[in-house]
Amino acid sequence: MSAHVVFITSSPSAKSRSSFLAAFIENQVRAAGHRVTTFAVTDFDAADVLLGRVESPAIATFVQVVKGADALVLATPVVAVHRGFA
Repeated sequence: MSAHVVFITSSPSAKSRSSFLAAFIENQVRAAGHRVTTFAVTDFDAADVLLGRVESPAIATFVQVVKGADALVLATPVVAVHRGFA
């Protein structure tokens, strides 16, 4: 049975390690015969996201696709925080 898997990447950079990893996994999921839809944080107007404008066409589409998904994969960057100098 084929599943619909939605990938959401949250790095502002398309060339980030988390985006690269998400793309790799997407290819594996497709190769296994599943349907994939991908969203990136950069697909949306920042004001729509920050202000929760669910009536925005892009946000409304996103919500509908996610509601119909069988699985969600979230790819987020990890940011190291350095405290002082060694």
